[in-house]
Amino acid sequence: MIGGLFTLYGIMLTIYGFFTSPEEKAKAADININLWLGIFMLLVGLFFLIWARLSPQKPPEPNLTGSDRPMMHH
Repeated sequence: MIGGLFTLYGIMLTIYGFFTSPEEKAKAADININLWLGIFMLLVGLFFLIWARLSPQKPPEPNLTGSDRPMMHH
């Protein structure tokens, strides 16, 4: 979920960065902050998506042998 949001916002911010006006760049010390943050967010989002795809987290299987077995009352 987080990876998807970062990727989506990164794409949107990167596209917006291509249309940043010179006045907006001047406010950020002549750095196209929208473009750079968009690219960074896109990379972070893709990293999260790839990480989730390659190594999905699975909860450990419960061990219900011996004394770990839940007690059932009749």
